[in-house]
Amino acid sequence: MKKLLLFLFLSTAITFSQKNEKFKAGVHSIVIKKQPNYTAPKSVLFVFTGHTHLINFYLDLSKKIRKRFKKDKVKIAFNFNLSGGNLEQDLKLIPKKNAVFTDFEAVCRLKMHSFKGWDGPEIKKRKQVYNLEIRVNKKRETVLRATLDVKTFFTIATQNKALSKKIYRIISSK
Repeated sequence: MKKLLLFLFLSTAITFSQKNEKFKAGVHSIVIKKQPNYTAPKSVLFVFTGHTHLINFYLDLSKKIRKRFKKDKVKIAFNFNLSGGNLEQDLKLIPKKNAVFTDFEAVCRLKMHSFKGWDGPEIKKRKQVYNLEIRVNKKRETVLRATLDVKTFFTIATQNKALSKKIYRIISSK
């Protein structure tokens, strides 16, 4: 009987001691590591990696990144190294054109990981949290590493404007 009471007490204490945190959409930097001699590149090749189902997210993000870097007249291109799916719709959307790495001063690799999603009863209340890993290489040496924590409502692409702004600021050192 004592064991049962102790178990009930501990389980209710643990349950009710959890904090009620608000979910706030946005993009936050977790880690940004730059080499001391880092300079903003004049040309960047963005390489998106991950599952083929992420193609719509990456296409939207690439449009927004293109707008940001257009202001500084930085030459950019995109390669999509996506795999793992065979949904016909997704495969048709992946651009076939591949840029050559040697034509660019820097290569920026973007990869989504640690994805978590909560589906609410309403589709507009759907929540997602994921990390976006950014790695910039110049001449095969990693000169910049960053990890961004992204929280979104509805779809993973709703924070792409803020995400492209953060990527631009990190890479261009502004």
